[in-house]
Order: sequence, then C-alpha cells, then structure tokens
Amino acid sequence: MPGNDTINKLATVLAVSGSAYLAGFTSSLSVLAVPVLPLAPPSLATKQWAGIYTRGAALGPPMGLSSLFLFAYLALAHSASKADPKGLAFALAGLCAGANMPWTLLTMLPTNSALQAIANEPAATTAEIEKDAVRRERRAQEVKRLLGKWSRLNAVRSVGPTLGALLGGAVAVDLI
Repeated sequence: MPGNDTINKLATVLAVSGSAYLAGFTSSLSVLAVPVLPLAPPSLATKQWAGIYTRGAALGPPMGLSSLFLFAYLALAHSASKADPKGLAFALAGLCAGANMPWTLLTMLPTNSALQAIANEPAATTAEIEKDAVRRERRAQEVKRLLGKWSRLNAVRSVGPTLGALLGGAVAVDLI
C-alpha cells in the first residue's frame, strides 16, 4: 500500500469500525426500538417513531458518508500502484457502507412520509379519531402496518453497512 502506512492503517480501522457501528446502529432500530412502539397508542407511537427518525436522519448519513469516503481513500491508495484486488474490494466496501442513503430515498420515503404525517396530525384530529371506535381501530392497524414495514425496510438497509464492514475487514486481515 503506497503512501503513509500509519495513515492507511488508521483509515482502515476507522472505515471498518465506522461501517460496523452504522450497521449496528441501524439494525438495532428494527430489533429493539420499533417493535415496541405499537404497544403505545398510535398517535404516541408515531411521535416516538418521529423522534427516533429525526435522530437517525441526523446521525446515519454522516456515518455512512464517513465510511464511504474512508473506503474510497483506501481504494485509491491500493489502486494507485498496480491492479491490486484490495483496491476493488475497498471500493465495493465503500459502496456498501454508503448504500443506506439511496436505499432510504428509493424505498423508505413513502413509509417515512406516512408515519410523519400521522405524527404531525393536530391534536383535534387525533381526538376525533380516538372518539370513534372503528376509526381508532383502523388507525391502530395502519400504524402497526407502517411501523412493521418501516422496520423490515430498515433491517434491509442495515445489510449495506454490514457487508461494507465485512468486506473491509476481510481486506484488512488479508483475506482478500
């Protein structure tokens, strides 16, 4: 690997651990947080989801971009000297690590918007729904369905950074 060996090793550690952290951060929402939200009334469950979403939207993209850029640096560092398969592997790891952002935009946006709309409903609208048993049950089922769909899509979203960490880690320990 050309260049400063210490910088390249540090970049490898940060890229792999950052991607692994993002994978755990993302998957924990589907495994730990979102499954318990339907235990609350629908209006509260969607408000809680919105709080989780806001924090995740602020933290997830920078984590994914950091790993993507570190893996890109490593890919370039390996590709600069020769046709090194490690350069390609690091490039693929970077694409995997950063895949959560396009996945979110392409597949999760409608579900995010639907949940956010319910969370943002005026209290008067929520009160009207709560008074009518049929509407209340319909709303509970809709929120449960949306949260389940979001949880499944989010679990798939965590696969990218997981693969990025595994691929980058394999390169780091000379399996590739």
